[in-house]
Amino acid sequence: MIKENFVSALADYIYLIRRGYPERLFLQMVSDHYRLTATERSILYRGAAHPEMVKLSRIKLLTGEELSGKTLHIDGLNVLTTVASYLTGIPVFMAMDGVVRDAAQRRGSLHQVQYELPVQLFSKALSNLPQEMAVVYLDKKAAISKKIAKWLMAKEAKNVKVLLVDDADDALMKLTYGAIATSDRLVITDAGADIFDLASYILHQNFDLKILDLNDLISIAG
Repeated sequence: MIKENFVSALADYIYLIRRGYPERLFLQMVSDHYRLTATERSILYRGAAHPEMVKLSRIKLLTGEELSGKTLHIDGLNVLTTVASYLTGIPVFMAMDGVVRDAAQRRGSLHQVQYELPVQLFSKALSNLPQEMAVVYLDKKAAISKKIAKWLMAKEAKNVKVLLVDDADDALMKLTYGAIATSDRLVITDAGADIFDLASYILHQNFDLKILDLNDLISIAG
């Protein structure tokens, strides 16, 4: 249940973003002023953005049908962590840019066993979607990556390639073709490729998803 103070915090946060102030400088100030919880603070930071950036990001968003004939490049840990967060009770929400994100304060704190079902749902989604090819990028430095790579390759899915890379975000930001599945704001805004919200697709296909939409709160805040 979102409290009225969060709606006010969101309105002030967007006001400051519009005026070009660095977000990290006023995140603490706004959070403390409205006495936000750690979860609310995470939603604020990961969900709010400058309206012009939101507009540019939304233009890039594709539907599942629009993946037909494209290569889908996936930030594996990013997508799987969002799904795993939902399954472990961590709130997920719709950000201003139309992308589903989780409100985890420490991404990377989940245990190995908490990724097993997300990997199954992930593989099922790739089988159902119409992309020509899927390339899954996994960060080498993450301890769970090798295990996830093994699980994915054991599925023997057609036209799915798994890559262990030094930096998935860096690899994805260099792409200028196909579509990218990630919720990382910097990748979404800076990459030359379109965006597909794979985590949202997985959650909506498998669960009766009812989540907070920040755009609804912005309407309330005026």
